[in-house]
Amino acid sequence: MSRQQFLVKRHKLLIMYMSLILLILFLSSLFIGRISTPLNSLFDSSNALLIIRDIRLPRIIAAIFIGIGLAGSGAVYQALFRNPLVSPDILGVTSGCTLGAALAMIFSADSFFLIQISSFSLGLISVFIALYISKIIAPNQIVTLILSGIIISAIFSSLLLCIKYAADPYDELPAIIFWIMGGLYRVGWTESILISSSVLLGGLIIFKLRFRLNVLSLGETQATSLGINFALNKILFVLLTSVIISLIVSSCGQIGWIALVVPHLSRSLVGPDHKKMIPVAMLAGAIMMLIFDDLARSLTTAELPISIFTSLIGAPIFAVMLIKNRSSGWS
Repeated sequence: MSRQQFLVKRHKLLIMYMSLILLILFLSSLFIGRISTPLNSLFDSSNALLIIRDIRLPRIIAAIFIGIGLAGSGAVYQALFRNPLVSPDILGVTSGCTLGAALAMIFSADSFFLIQISSFSLGLISVFIALYISKIIAPNQIVTLILSGIIISAIFSSLLLCIKYAADPYDELPAIIFWIMGGLYRVGWTESILISSSVLLGGLIIFKLRFRLNVLSLGETQATSLGINFALNKILFVLLTSVIISLIVSSCGQIGWIALVVPHLSRSLVGPDHKKMIPVAMLAGAIMMLIFDDLARSLTTAELPISIFTSLIGAPIFAVMLIKNRSSGWS
């Protein structure tokens, strides 16, 4: 068996094992929670069936697709910007979503739908502003786009601080802070179907076009010489991932580290080839997100913000990977 055949077989086995782990986690997560729902209770308790069907199942499905969306978007951004330290919030999409949610909580705190709409809209607006500023200054420079995103993030973060200062400290401010910390506690079937269908569509497009990321990661000059329209593909991937991230953040708040850590982890497993790395990243993101959500809703009697676990676990993993790969650069 040649080395190439060995690597192909290894990649297929990795995908198969990760899919099996995800399936086991999916089934076991149905019975994990503050309320005990043993398997035999499904046959003699309608309450247990309702809890699993109407509360846990939509949340589990949403967690899987959120992990897929975050990890896939993170891998796209790191390839597009040729920087392993980049995550999707570099263009201000997370800051925009957070500001939009905070505004909606101030003016219509009881309407989760309006919070979602406001958050999603401002998330996309932030990206369009960053793209517009970059186009005016230097449309073909990646670094200009990054700096534009940093500017937008700083402005929106400052506006968020103003809203926090003006918010009611007994009602509105705690709601804003808890929402920012992230969680799937508000996800029902409506949100789950919206997230899963959108991420599925966007993820399929990323999966189909993943070979282009290998070319785009070489830079504009090399991509153009190979017949790839760098500017068009850059905008396509940025808008596609921005829609995914905006939808996720508008429904669940900020969920950090998944989009940054999982592409690194996947790259260390299968290498920098995006044709192999993107599927592994998506599966790894789904597995990690499902584990973190299980922890958030089962460790204590009260729901814990999911970003506590993504940060406490994701940051040390990232540190270990940086130390391990400190001499290998991009790969």
